[in-house]
Amino acid sequence: MSADSTYLAVAADDFARRFSQRGGNLMWLLGAGGSAAAGIPTAWDMIWEFKQQLYISQRRVSPKMVADLANPAVRRELQSFVDGIGNLPPGAPDEYAALFEAVYPSEADRRTYIASKVSGAKPSYGTRRSCDNDAGRTCSSRLDDQLRSVDR
Repeated sequence: MSADSTYLAVAADDFARRFSQRGGNLMWLLGAGGSAAAGIPTAWDMIWEFKQQLYISQRRVSPKMVADLANPAVRRELQSFVDGIGNLPPGAPDEYAALFEAVYPSEADRRTYIASKVSGAKPSYGTRRSCDNDAGRTCSSRLDDQLRSVDR
C-alpha cells in the first residue's frame, strides 16, 4: 500500500485467485472508463458534441468549421458561443443535462441519440460481468456525482 493511499493494492494474480473464490461477493465499480473502452463516448465527449450541434444549428455554419473537437481553438469558439446563450448552467453535472435537453428537447430523440451511441459498442469483461445475473452488486458512477448501488 502506498503512503498516499488508504486502499490496499492487490496484484493481478492475487485478484484472480480471490475472484475465483469470492466472485459473488465482490462489487464492481464501473465509471466512464468502462464505457469509453467499449467505444461509447463519455459524458465529457457528449457535452462537446452538444455544444458543437448547438453552434452549427444556431449559427447556421458548416459542420466542417468546428469539426475538430480536440482543437483548443474550436473548443474556445464553442464555449464562447454557449456562454453567450446565457440560459445554460456552466459546468458539470448540470451542464450535461441542460445541453442534452437543449439539443434534443424530445425524450424520444434523446433515447434515439443514446441508442445510436451504444449500438455496436464492445463492452469489456468487467462491463459484461456486471450485467450477469450472478455478478452480485454493481456500483455505477453517475453524471450527477452520486453513486447508485443496484442489488440483483
